[in-house]
Amino acid sequence: MAIRTALLIVGIATLAYGRSNKYTHYYWRDYTGEIPCDAVIGAFNDSGTTIYIGQGWAMYNEAFSLAPVPIVEGERVQKTVISGVPVDVVPLKILCVTSPYPDKWIETNTSGLVAVAEKNQLIPGGIEFHTDPAYNGYNFNLTIGRAQVGGKPKIGKIVSYFGMSVLYLVDGDRIVEALNFEVLAANN
Repeated sequence: MAIRTALLIVGIATLAYGRSNKYTHYYWRDYTGEIPCDAVIGAFNDSGTTIYIGQGWAMYNEAFSLAPVPIVEGERVQKTVISGVPVDVVPLKILCVTSPYPDKWIETNTSGLVAVAEKNQLIPGGIEFHTDPAYNGYNFNLTIGRAQVGGKPKIGKIVSYFGMSVLYLVDGDRIVEALNFEVLAANN
């Protein structure tokens, strides 16, 4: 029952936030293992392979997350970070766009995301729930971020709390906390 409630809340929470007076043409489509023609490109790796933006359900101890994850065609399992631990995730959704507008990635940092969100409509990446008392019941709206790690582009989740934001990435089995990153915003 708790998971159903969490999924209902996640469904409600995936509405766009940030500056809300613009319509966004982005939406999440079921991911079946095939890349749709309107999928949003997140980056290209060093061999030219396209990295798309997915969303997957992750659980670890008392934390649950519908988190943005990379999708690489032919790789079914990806990783995300939850409660400071890298966990395997199977992407359930893929981010798509219905308009010809190019993607808008805005450079920012750990303290600059609030200012970016005031001027732009950020594309929501999901939500994270913590039932552990150490988190005082905090739930986090996640946005989609990317950064270079060892010269390679990585897609991950941006967690914002108390005016600070961190982009969490997984590089192999290593967790990376990027303090300088790009965030995906609507380009309407």
